Amino acid sequence: SSLDAQVAVKASGATYDALKSFGQDLREFLIVSQVTLTEDKNAKEVGIVAKAAAGEKCPRCWHYDTNLGSNKQYPEVCPKCVDALV
Repeated sequence: SSLDAQVAVKASGATYDALKSFGQDLREFLIVSQVTLTEDKNAKEVGIVAKAAAGEKCPRCWHYDTNLGSNKQYPEVCPKCVDALV
C-alpha cells in the first residue's frame, strides 16, 4: 500500500517551489504517510527515494505516524484524526 511508505523528494527551481506550495498536503497528494521535501539547487531532475513509513498505523485513516497515542482522549489515533474528531 502506498500509505505504508515515506518518501524523500529532492527538487530545484520551479519544481521545488510548486511542491513546497502543497505544504503538509503534499503527503495527501502523493498518497503516502510521510514526505520530506528538500531543495537541491544542483538537481536537474526530481529525485525520489521511498522506504517504509515510520511509526504505527492509525486505524482510522491508515496513515503511519510516530505520534499515535499522544492524545489521552483518543489514544489510538494519529494527531490528524484527533483534529477531525474534536
